[in-house]
Amino acid sequence: MLTAAVAHDVWLMGMGGRLPDGVTLLSTFPGLLVSDLMASTFPSWLVPLLQGAMAPLADSAETMGANHAAVLAAATSRRAGR
Repeated sequence: MLTAAVAHDVWLMGMGGRLPDGVTLLSTFPGLLVSDLMASTFPSWLVPLLQGAMAPLADSAETMGANHAAVLAAATSRRAGR
C-alpha cells in the first residue's frame, strides 16, 4: 500500500510540471476502510486477520467522505489554483 501511495505522489509531481497554470492537483490519503474488497486479492484465510488488524485504525465510510469533502471545500484548496 505504501508503494502505491509513493507512486501516486510521484505521478502528481510529474503532472504538476506538465499541466497549465491554474490547474490544481490535490492528493489525500483516503484512510483505512474495513471491507470485503481484499477478499479478491488475498487468500480467504488471511482476510479475517487483516480486517481484524485494520479495525482499530479504520474509519467509517462516512468519516472518510466527510474528511475528503472538507479538504475539497477548504479555502486553501480553492486558493491553490490561483
